[in-house]
Amino acid sequence: MNLLATPGLGSLLGGKILPGIGQLALAVLGFCLVMYWFVKMLGGVFSEQNDAAQSYAVCGLLGGAVFVASWFWSLATSLGLMRDAKKNEITESAAAPPQIK
Repeated sequence: MNLLATPGLGSLLGGKILPGIGQLALAVLGFCLVMYWFVKMLGGVFSEQNDAAQSYAVCGLLGGAVFVASWFWSLATSLGLMRDAKKNEITESAAAPPQIK
C-alpha cells in the first residue's frame, strides 16, 4: 500500500535499504518539482502573468515523470521481494520434515 502513496517505504521495510532510499529520494524530488511548478503557476495566475506560469510547466512535467519513475522502481523492487519470499517459502517447506499427526 505504501507503493501508491510513498515509493520507497515498502522497500525500506522489506530490508532493501539502498533501493528504498533511492526511491524515496526520487519521490521527494518529483514532489518538490511539482510543488515548485504549482506555486509558480499560482503566482502567475494571481499576478495575471500567464506567460510566467507556462515557462515553469517543464518543472511540473519533469517532477511528475520523476515521481512516476520512482513509483515503477518501487513496484519492481516490491515484485522482487515477493518473488524472493515465495522462493524462501518453497525452500523452507521442502527442507522441513513431514509432520506426524
